[in-house]
Amino acid sequence: MMAALLLGNVAAKNLIFQFLKIRTMNQALMDSQAQLIKEVSDRKEAEALLKQSEERLRFVLEGAEQGFWDWDIASGTVERNKRWAEMLGYTYEEIKHTTQQWTDFIYPDDRERAWSSINDVLEGRAASHKAEYRMLHKDGSIRWILDQANVMQRDAHGKPTRMSGTHTDITERKLLEDELKRQAHLDYLTGLDNRRSFMEKSQVELSRTQRYDTALSVLMVDIDTFKNINDTYGHQVGDSVLKILAMRFQAVLRNVDIVGRLGGEEFGIVLPETDIKEAVEVAERLRVVISETVVALPAGLPIHFTISVGVAALTERNANIDMLLHEADKALYRAKQLGRNKVCT
Repeated sequence: MMAALLLGNVAAKNLIFQFLKIRTMNQALMDSQAQLIKEVSDRKEAEALLKQSEERLRFVLEGAEQGFWDWDIASGTVERNKRWAEMLGYTYEEIKHTTQQWTDFIYPDDRERAWSSINDVLEGRAASHKAEYRMLHKDGSIRWILDQANVMQRDAHGKPTRMSGTHTDITERKLLEDELKRQAHLDYLTGLDNRRSFMEKSQVELSRTQRYDTALSVLMVDIDTFKNINDTYGHQVGDSVLKILAMRFQAVLRNVDIVGRLGGEEFGIVLPETDIKEAVEVAERLRVVISETVVALPAGLPIHFTISVGVAALTERNANIDMLLHEADKALYRAKQLGRNKVCT
């Protein structure tokens, strides 16, 4: 009887132990399921937040007229937004399904520089990518783009796996910069080089001449009795005379010749690889062309004008451009003294 009772107690204890074990396992399973549900919920919430953030980013970029690109480096695929396509004259569908790569849209001369900036970031030489370069529009024109990007994801070894960036159309700004640079170097009235630009270019040409031991000559040109033209016919006619003279220079001289308005009615001309004899021939040809030029007036008979020219040639290898202009100016003074409308050396 006692043995049976003991066996019953052991069986009961085993049963209770098994029950507790099963209950513990069930609780662990329920906890695991709850954790899994929480993780799934958290992941879905994170995905929803990420999608919401990406949507906000898209709205911000579109509102700011920013092109956006996202490069999966491992797969080599690139996603771009609608604005990215529109900057280059394409629809989003055309860009989305094109086989063209990013560099195919870049102006050929700028491709190496653009890739160099990207590679500097990928290989750790730079923290971020920022470059201005030209891209080809669908209609064949050029667009200037500001491209800025950062590495957004890396693998366990720190190797970049994702890079994202923006494109901003800066064409208008670049055109304005070019125009300001052009205006800073050109005379506003004649379109010729201003004094500063003329002196800079002339010194470069003189240095080249001295290095290669070639010929070089300089002309100083002055419009005869220009003050009388202004006083008699007005400054508007005087401006027309200056513009016409500039056009005659461009018609007679070579592309390599340097021409600048040095002040008022005075002009300087540098003739590369031209000796004194050839320079006198050029000066005489200019003098004749100008003397035959007719300036139409708004009312009344047309007028003629003439020029005097001083010529100097490089003879001393250590001379500078100021010395040459001074010699040409002395020759110009002699031409004035001899009655104007002349060429003197």
